[in-house]
Amino acid sequence: MGLGHHTLEELLAQLEAPAPSPCGGASAGITAAMAASLVAMVARGTPLWEDGTRVAGRATELRDRLLELAWADTQAVAGLLQLGRLSDAERSQAIERAIESPAAIHQAALEVAALAALAELHGKPVMRADATAARMLANAAAEVAAAITATNQSG
Repeated sequence: MGLGHHTLEELLAQLEAPAPSPCGGASAGITAAMAASLVAMVARGTPLWEDGTRVAGRATELRDRLLELAWADTQAVAGLLQLGRLSDAERSQAIERAIESPAAIHQAALEVAALAALAELHGKPVMRADATAARMLANAAAEVAAAITATNQSG
């Protein structure tokens, strides 16, 4: 079961549990997914924004993708914990998964940040602070995911 089906309380309990559990990469994915939800809210709440419907749809797609990636990252971390028990080929695959999932989170979070910047420009003035929050959260998530990717690449 993916991370999107848990209550917030359950998710927070998982984050504080010892690995294998959601860690930094999953947290970045979840954070970017929350930012995407804020973008969708601003875009849908601004009916005069000509491109708002498209932006809201894409933000929702990214939210769903980021939750999938957060789960994939959780599974990748679990794979890293098993490295000593794996064959060389399996070890290589586990490391590759641990690089791919945060790298994908990074890219998706950057796209959310770009959509949030559009929402800041075109959203209703009363909702622009939400778009700013989304941009800041997505950028922070992208930065975290990039750092995790670099760490996992270094071995």
